[in-house]
Amino acid sequence: MKTWANAIGIDVGGTKIHAAAVSSSGKILRQALVETPKKKAEAIEKIIGLAKNLADKNTVAIGIGIPGPVDFEKQMVIDASNLSGWKNVPLGRIVSKASGLPCTVDNDAKCFLQAEMAYGAAKGRRNVIGVIMGTGFGSALAIDGKIYRGGHGSAGEFGHTIISDRSGAAGFRNAGELESFASGKAVSAMAGGKDAKSVFEAARKGDKTAKVVVELAARHAGIGFSNIINVLDPEIIVVGGSLSNALAQMLPQIKKAIATNCFGPARKTKVVRHKLEFPGTIGAAAAAKARHANAGKQ
Repeated sequence: MKTWANAIGIDVGGTKIHAAAVSSSGKILRQALVETPKKKAEAIEKIIGLAKNLADKNTVAIGIGIPGPVDFEKQMVIDASNLSGWKNVPLGRIVSKASGLPCTVDNDAKCFLQAEMAYGAAKGRRNVIGVIMGTGFGSALAIDGKIYRGGHGSAGEFGHTIISDRSGAAGFRNAGELESFASGKAVSAMAGGKDAKSVFEAARKGDKTAKVVVELAARHAGIGFSNIINVLDPEIIVVGGSLSNALAQMLPQIKKAIATNCFGPARKTKVVRHKLEFPGTIGAAAAAKARHANAGKQ
């Protein structure tokens, strides 16, 4: 097995793909940002091209984060949110064959969490929840320092837990699920289609309607976090995604909900913003690093 030098991390989003060569200490050595092609075949070719262009003689593996469920054992994308036609795609095998390097494919929230635990806001912590509050509400959990996948690989999808018997924003699979109240898409829908960023900005400036929407989203995020805390008692919840830029704005309502709904020592769980600039990309590389190291021990 090659000595670990760097790995390529690729964070695939609905509109952008960010890729980078990442050192063993989590430092980005080289990077690229491109638009995500709408056609699946073109997107895969773009991923392969990025990996080849960023790799050098010291590159040992490629990691790819996907916004959706992944069969980690088979290295297959089961589905990908906001990406058309991505159903049961053996992406790991395809990229590995094309690049000549071992490839690890994982869910983007799990990549995010691995990065923040290895190099970021949750470094040194062993029981951690990672949450991506962006267009949707992605999440992952680590127990005793390891990513917990569950019996079918989809553990940690807290955004789909039901927190209300009332409907949240329209357009979600389950009307009362956390994602339908505490995501960028939900904020936009509740504000009549306005961009979530502009809603938070308007709330900061005192707009009453925007403030109601923000408080509703924050309160329900706090209820969701309370359920997570009561069941799992994590040391820390690390928040990423576009809405994490407004975490300070939401924290008063989130902390109030936690104080009201959590019992005993569980109230000690901290909620913090992510520390790394590109946690998804760095986490994809970290996932590749971990799987590459485990393969070398076998």
